[in-house]
Amino acid sequence: MIYTASEMNLQEGVKKEIAPLLCEEGTRSNPNDIKLLSSTKKMALLACIIIPTVLFSGDMLLASSLLATGRASGAVEEMRSSTIVSLNVSNSDYGSDWEDLYSHNMGMYPWKFLVEPFRLTTFRAACENGGLTCAVGATWTMTYDEIDGPQTAILSVIDGGQSALHTCTKPGRMWTVEVSIPEGADSQSFKGVCKYVRRELNRLHDADRVRFLTALGKYHRIATTSIGKELGYGDRFLGIDDVIRGHIARRDFDGGFTPIHTWLSFITGHSLFMLRLDISLHEIDPTLPVSVPYWDYLSAASEYSDMYDAVIFSPKWFGNLSHLMPNSGLLHGALAVKATAEDVEVNPYGYLQQTTYSNHLPYVTRANTICGYDLTTDDCYDSDGSTANSIRTAWPQCDSYNDAASETTSLVELNTLLNSLHGSVHLAGGGTYDCASGGFETVHAAVGDIYWEKYRSFTKSLAIKSYDFWDPLGDFECPVPGSCDTTSTTYVSPNTSWPDPSNPCRCSHTLTAYEDLSTYDFSRLLEVFSEIVHTSDHITDVDEGLLALGELDDANRTTALRAIIEIYTRPGSVSNFATPFTSVNDPMFWPIHNNFEHSYVYFQLTHPMREPDGFNWSWPVDSSQCANCTGHNFHDPVPVTAGSVGMEGMYGHDVGLDLEFDEHITNAETMLLIDPSRVALPYVYDTISPMC
Repeated sequence: MIYTASEMNLQEGVKKEIAPLLCEEGTRSNPNDIKLLSSTKKMALLACIIIPTVLFSGDMLLASSLLATGRASGAVEEMRSSTIVSLNVSNSDYGSDWEDLYSHNMGMYPWKFLVEPFRLTTFRAACENGGLTCAVGATWTMTYDEIDGPQTAILSVIDGGQSALHTCTKPGRMWTVEVSIPEGADSQSFKGVCKYVRRELNRLHDADRVRFLTALGKYHRIATTSIGKELGYGDRFLGIDDVIRGHIARRDFDGGFTPIHTWLSFITGHSLFMLRLDISLHEIDPTLPVSVPYWDYLSAASEYSDMYDAVIFSPKWFGNLSHLMPNSGLLHGALAVKATAEDVEVNPYGYLQQTTYSNHLPYVTRANTICGYDLTTDDCYDSDGSTANSIRTAWPQCDSYNDAASETTSLVELNTLLNSLHGSVHLAGGGTYDCASGGFETVHAAVGDIYWEKYRSFTKSLAIKSYDFWDPLGDFECPVPGSCDTTSTTYVSPNTSWPDPSNPCRCSHTLTAYEDLSTYDFSRLLEVFSEIVHTSDHITDVDEGLLALGELDDANRTTALRAIIEIYTRPGSVSNFATPFTSVNDPMFWPIHNNFEHSYVYFQLTHPMREPDGFNWSWPVDSSQCANCTGHNFHDPVPVTAGSVGMEGMYGHDVGLDLEFDEHITNAETMLLIDPSRVALPYVYDTISPMC
């Protein structure tokens, strides 16, 4: 039983003075009745039945349970013969957090008992009658399941045998704790796992936040794998440069596809990337008790009228949306990675970013607009043109996600859901700035407030989907990668009628007759539009394959169309996070992308692959979306090796795989390895809920 030390000041003199007042025959028969008494009577009764020795833990006074003579002595014998029926597991940082989460999650995870790596854990035996005294004098043993059989772990027994302390250092292991009761009573065994808990970043304690961001900031500043090895990090360490290369992973496939984008390998590849970051961070801080947190931006979209007030954009996390952020919380310092001569994707300034994105700054950059289109709010207009109200835009909303999730019954549909969950977030969280000719502000001025509102959904689609147009349109001419000076060089294309010497070294369109829109065939632009957004209500074919914007007159239509084309052919400065394939440059990539794995885990636990219950987990045969898209098929390898994610040992053994350290993992193997019900997967998520 536990009482606060401040409530019961049990100096020996006090016990002697008040003991005679209440030590009658009937007052000390059941120590459990103490909690029903007033503080004064508790003090008196405890003086009768508790031995002089008491154990303190912080501000808590633990009754030792070795009782005095008389009926209390008889209670000892009765309670010692009681059976230990339960175990309480708590850690020094989050208490019995997992016990509450297990109940909240309706037991979706198969483990009632969980200890977190590198957190001091207390095991307490609970008896049949709800007390602790049956464990007095108990012995404790603990073993971990290993490939070669059980291995004994170190426990420190405290409280006279009622409790034991342990710190797990082996995530992804099953453990067994056995409590043996003295005087012939049966021993009892309890099984559990050791796993990191991936928490929503708002639920992460400050100490864990600081420690995680310190390791993450160091990771992004180390920049390369080779520097990490020079600093003494192990073979599993992978620098951010190689992570970016893996995320790009040969974009010379047909259609610009990559092995881990646009198809089901989006799920497998990104889960492995998240795990690989975990392992690299633990090379930097070996006893880090934190796995990569996730940001539930669906719930945040319901909570904040302005998403950029969310905690993730505060200085304590990843900083705001100013263009230049050399000091974003604990992530200060140059974060852009310089490319090498072998890299396929290099921007004009020599950074490991997409070729068409001409950002010259070596820091993380963000903006809350896309070429002037405000992503924070939508200004809706009444018929007279006055502002009526503001609504959130760009960020995925709970209602639309819930509707789609409730209809999801296959892996293919789940992949579509998860892509929609995260796709628009790239531009919403990153944005673009310094766009030519005012961008969407020019479109707004051309169409006027009334038509701007009429074309609102269309314009929003254009803005959010901007990055889908930049490459497919292909009307680009860019400087030679790495040829531009980051401070002074300008670039003027010899093949365009729109040179822009005021802008530093940027890609530009190649439309030589752009000034006269009547001579430009918009059919290719319409084709790209049709593939990405529904345009029939807003852009229509007119004579000779040209396009028109609704009822606008020729002059305003020309102005608006010119501005739209310019946005897609001269995107200005694109933020790190808005460049999908090289968005890993921005450290907030990790908690945002971790959110869709959090959603994936829900589907895995409610419709496990081994018992799918009507959910179709099959990976379509020959499902590649292009002729040369290696990585899209079920048995294709992904750009991750077994050793870089710890799968060559116990992790692979858990699912019957014998993988070599440098062996690339296939999608088929990854689907087994990221199954959240597997013991060897080193993490769980804190909450598993059906909908946001």
